[in-house]
Amino acid sequence: MSQFLWIEDFENNSIAATENVFKSILHDAKIPDTKEKIKAFLKEPKYRVLTELTFWDGWQFIHDPQQLLQVDYVLLDIDLNVLDDGDEEEQELLDILTRYEYQPSENKEQDTQSYITATQNLKKVAGYQLYVALVMELGFPKEHILFCSNHGEEMRKIQAAFITAKMELPKIRSKKDKADLAAWLIEKRENKYMVLRRGIIEGCQKISALIAEYPELIQFRKFIKRGIAARDITPKDMQGYLETLQNLLPLREPQDKQQFYKLFLRTLTHEWDSADPKLQKNDSVNFTFGWILKNARNWSTHTTVLDNLKPEEVAFLFMVAMRAMFELEPTSQPYEDYLLTLFGKDIPELDIRKIPLAKTYSQIKEIMMREKLVDDIVDFQAMLNKMVNKNIDYNHYVTGLFQMFWHGIFPASYKQLNSGIYPTGNKAHSEIKGVYTFDNSYDFGNKKDFLYKFARCIYNKSFPFV
Repeated sequence: MSQFLWIEDFENNSIAATENVFKSILHDAKIPDTKEKIKAFLKEPKYRVLTELTFWDGWQFIHDPQQLLQVDYVLLDIDLNVLDDGDEEEQELLDILTRYEYQPSENKEQDTQSYITATQNLKKVAGYQLYVALVMELGFPKEHILFCSNHGEEMRKIQAAFITAKMELPKIRSKKDKADLAAWLIEKRENKYMVLRRGIIEGCQKISALIAEYPELIQFRKFIKRGIAARDITPKDMQGYLETLQNLLPLREPQDKQQFYKLFLRTLTHEWDSADPKLQKNDSVNFTFGWILKNARNWSTHTTVLDNLKPEEVAFLFMVAMRAMFELEPTSQPYEDYLLTLFGKDIPELDIRKIPLAKTYSQIKEIMMREKLVDDIVDFQAMLNKMVNKNIDYNHYVTGLFQMFWHGIFPASYKQLNSGIYPTGNKAHSEIKGVYTFDNSYDFGNKKDFLYKFARCIYNKSFPFV
């Protein structure tokens, strides 16, 4: 779900206005009966609509870089109250009002009348003023903005103003056109690129704030050998890394997203060049995540096998990196729950007994033997990495990264058999007279924990051909 900013003053019926615009995502939810309650209601994670109630509140919001970073799309009313009753006029607002015939005067009566006239003039076209600031001043993509109003006369005036200025007309929709509004909202809300970008931003911001207060949660130090690439990994280092990541995917969705995904992946995994996952061999999760990232780093740097990633595949690697590099609590984080929505709604229950470990292991082992590669390698990730290094033609290396998770959590072991009998069941066999078995003792724990949710969500991506 993308995140929206809605600037709406609820001048008439606040419940009706909310229902008209957002019915397609609210369904049958009960809408609160006050402006402030509606604002809190729409902000909930299942809706992700930030609301500002006046022109001036909206103006201050969009001119705050950290606030604007939280927004993917903007819905603007055209006719907006300039201020709430009791709010004080700041100098910047007074400067804006001079464009609408406000003429400051030492005569209090004249000044007041001029101010009233200017606010009335601005009110009728306040949304237009915000649009121009967003697009012309702040570089916000115009295709990410929707005018949404019931004021027909103002809508015609805005259209005329754009024509006069020889500017491309923005999308202008009536709040009463529910079908059109619903189509626009659903399309934008379910845009996978925007969900990926939003989840990365929120994850980076969350973790950056966390390690500023608790620097001991920087777990990446455990992957670095002492005396080799020796350096103190500081919170400042990691915060710089996180800030770079959150700014790599542009708000305007690029036509060629792959070049941005590739740059993001290289930046995400760059630090793993000097990391050694074997240092975490006693922690099966860290050990597994470390190898996924180490291989992703090498493959993205030296090959093209990761050059056509999908949003959910980028999200997978981002979540793995954050869990490997930072010690986060077991329960899933809001940004993780958000990114996991990229894997769809058809999420199977997790049954460890049905994980096709033997079959997927055998597929890779057979390729290794067919290509006359070293056939006594036991680790799944090592076999797959050997295939990449030897340029073995295989169309499923990205799927292999997902399978590394399962084969790392449930590692294989080999036992020589003198009888030459090939056991069946959840065991793999090869031409060697022996058997590979898999340790399935790992417990994913609480259903609210990240690893449990993560495993469920990536299951279908891990075994699409099984």
